[in-house]
Amino acid sequence: MSDRRDAAIASTGHPCYRIAMQLWTNPLTSHLRAPGLWLSACLLEALAIFILSVIPSVGGDINSGTLSHCLAYGTLSCITGMYLNLKEVPRCLIKGALLAALYGACMELIQYFIPYRTCQFGDIVVNCLAALAGMAPAALLRAVLAAQQQPPA
Repeated sequence: MSDRRDAAIASTGHPCYRIAMQLWTNPLTSHLRAPGLWLSACLLEALAIFILSVIPSVGGDINSGTLSHCLAYGTLSCITGMYLNLKEVPRCLIKGALLAALYGACMELIQYFIPYRTCQFGDIVVNCLAALAGMAPAALLRAVLAAQQQPPA
């Protein structure tokens, strides 16, 4: 019932709805449209991945394993894709995923030269798949930002 009422209020352009939407969406979307935010997040994520890739396994192998690889490289792909999107790079999400996958492969190759770490082909595959999966939330964010940028009809 509440959803129907909210939709009715939204469709009529009720002043309370417009004010609420301005309060909740404008500050959020203005920050999400800042390329510097995404670049900073991308660099921090890459640094965190690098540190966790070169230190010995800690906390029950929290810095190794399929789940940690999926979270790390999926997030890196999403963030990189959003940064490239704001810079208006063509095929930004695919390029973001490729950069994240390449970074993952490089991190695995670096681990080959570290005595207490191992380079595993399976990890490279997981990193690549996670980078591809990271395109989905980036596409959703991109669609939300594009929809909010368009003037209401």
